[in-house]
Amino acid sequence: MKLRIPATLVCTAFIYGCGGDSGPAPCETVVDANITEVTTWGAECDTILVEETIRVEAALDVRPGTTVRLAQGASIQVTTGSLDSAGTEEAPIVFEGQTAEPGFWGGIAFASVSPDNKLTHTTLTDFCTSSFQFNDWGITVQGDTTSPGSLVMTNVNVQNCAGIGLSITAGGTIAGSTNVSFSDVDDFPVAVPFQQAQEIDPSFVMAGNTKAAVHVTRGGLETTASWQALDVPYQVAPSGGVEEGGALTLEAGVEVQFEQGATLHTRDGSISVLGTADAPVMLMGVEDIAGYWGGLAFQSLSTSNVVQNAVIANAGGKNFQNNEFAVVVTGQTTTRGSLDISDTVISKSGGGGIVVYAGGQLTQAGLSFDGLTGDEVDDRNEE
Repeated sequence: MKLRIPATLVCTAFIYGCGGDSGPAPCETVVDANITEVTTWGAECDTILVEETIRVEAALDVRPGTTVRLAQGASIQVTTGSLDSAGTEEAPIVFEGQTAEPGFWGGIAFASVSPDNKLTHTTLTDFCTSSFQFNDWGITVQGDTTSPGSLVMTNVNVQNCAGIGLSITAGGTIAGSTNVSFSDVDDFPVAVPFQQAQEIDPSFVMAGNTKAAVHVTRGGLETTASWQALDVPYQVAPSGGVEEGGALTLEAGVEVQFEQGATLHTRDGSISVLGTADAPVMLMGVEDIAGYWGGLAFQSLSTSNVVQNAVIANAGGKNFQNNEFAVVVTGQTTTRGSLDISDTVISKSGGGGIVVYAGGQLTQAGLSFDGLTGDEVDDRNEE
């Protein structure tokens, strides 16, 4: 049985189980227009066929046990409404393609700030096509100053994706999301701006995909944030850092891989690298090449600029103040830096280990160096 409706499901007497407790009937409802009124999918039929890209401009609820099947290239864009996919452990919800192949349908984009944007006990599969907003993103949480999209995911499976599984743009948020699993993803499982990287919960399962890392894409941190150890590294692109008012903590066991030319720097904020003897923080290049990435740069006098029990490898690329040191502590009048570093290994630098410019402050203990071509510590306060 197939019902064709533009947006709002209307209960009809001949549909099995309509309005009863036995659940939706084994039939299909076709949706081919935007959601402009409060709507429930799965109230009558157990399968929803979305034939083309639609916008959700009102509250859309999906009942447990529903299968949402999307036509080739179709997508769902939550603009001014909300989408609550409320599956249960016994009756999960599935969003799938009409054909079970990666990239068959586009994805779901959340651009509204509604607290009702939720995916719970939901599987999304066969999606992430480049026809969706010209990006190969599966789930997108969009954000800007006028429309900060939000989404909370709990017990979600993202699979059979031809691109990036979850992409968050600046201003979007997935705070509170837990137990999200990614498998058979052909790109990064997650791509996130610097500001939102702390929202990736350790319960996420991301290992084993084509690019097994969280891609930290762009922007600066202007708030307090902690990155926790995940089952994959953070991979940082060359445009992020800690700006004025920002405070970044890398917790024990975190691994960060830097793309070529990237740095981790602080301007009037702080960076705390808090490894332990049993769980050091690993800071290294995407490629195991000396000088592959720029290194750490401290341009503030914050007492929270601390590095302890860390491994810093492949840094010292010639890109920050034209130097080739893995760690830079600045000393200019307006951007003086300080650093307390201990029990840390610096290896495979493109040049030296640590440089402290005149006026900068360095406290060090328990350091070791390997594979340097320059000075281990160049303290220019001593010149």
